[in-house]
Amino acid sequence: MCHELNNSGFSNTLFVRCFRKITIAYNQANIASNASAIANNHIKKANNHVIIANNFVTIAYNLVTISNNNVTIANNHVIIIYTHVITANKHNIIDNYHVAITNNNVAIAYKHMIIAKNRVTNVASNDVTFANNQMKFAIKHVAIANNYLPIANNHVTIAIDDVIIVNHHVTIATNHKNIASNHMIFAINTSIITKNRVTLSNNHVTIAN
Repeated sequence: MCHELNNSGFSNTLFVRCFRKITIAYNQANIASNASAIANNHIKKANNHVIIANNFVTIAYNLVTISNNNVTIANNHVIIIYTHVITANKHNIIDNYHVAITNNNVAIAYKHMIIAKNRVTNVASNDVTFANNQMKFAIKHVAIANNYLPIANNHVTIAIDDVIIVNHHVTIATNHKNIASNHMIFAINTSIITKNRVTLSNNHVTIAN
């Protein structure tokens, strides 16, 4: 860089020129070193952003898992609802069976009452007693049927409540899916920004070199 000194001997002018060249080269070396340090800092920041983006992706996958679990819970509630509906139908069948028995017993009781009225002997009195017993039996079956009706109504109420719970779980699952989608979009955007910063850092390194 200062070959003039070697070729022309010592000279103040040449010495000043050489000193200036050395100073400029030294300053340029410092600038290049600072640019390299800045580029390294950008690379570190870019790596940190990559780690953050990966964390957001992990969170998004976890939210998707939670959403899938909520969907599974909702499906289980649907199965429970169908079970309650089937139970309610069975109780309705039993109620109908008791009503049919009651109607038959009432018909028998009325027949015995008619027979009792047509008889005047002791046998008629016995028939009246039998008819009364049949009537009491019929009343008991009516009471049993009436007791089964609230149970059936309770099962219908439980089924309605389960439908409300399922709808609530479906809403929660939908919200979790929307949150997971938003986190995924944010993670993708962060990844793009990180890639751009890595590119910018590489450009700084290239400029520094």
